[in-house]
Amino acid sequence: MCERDNGGTYITKNQVDYVKGSPEMQANDFFELDFRAWVIEQIRKHGSYPKSEAIHSGAEVVGCSSLTSRRYLEKMLSAEGVLQEDKNPLKQMILTFKPVKKAPGNGHINIDELLKAALAYQVKKPERSK
Repeated sequence: MCERDNGGTYITKNQVDYVKGSPEMQANDFFELDFRAWVIEQIRKHGSYPKSEAIHSGAEVVGCSSLTSRRYLEKMLSAEGVLQEDKNPLKQMILTFKPVKKAPGNGHINIDELLKAALAYQVKKPERSK
């Protein structure tokens, strides 16, 4: 997986011990990768996915706030992210995959290989105290 792109988040989370970090770091570790994997799965399954639904349903599915899921989605929609937004015929904002992503020095990234690696990633969740 390329370090620029969705892979950068996964690589960082493997190197930084978020579980021993601040409460914000722990929450981010607990939610972000699950949110990313869920959004990728929805777009892959449906071809596109409504942006507002991704924000709110994604927050509900992974257990974070809608504000947090919106921030995660903004990262995925950034110039370095794998998603883009468009309007469907009903003028709703929808999410789709960028057709081709360039990585300096590495040529093109195969989006299918990247998504397969992202979906295969197993999130290490900290145990919740009872």
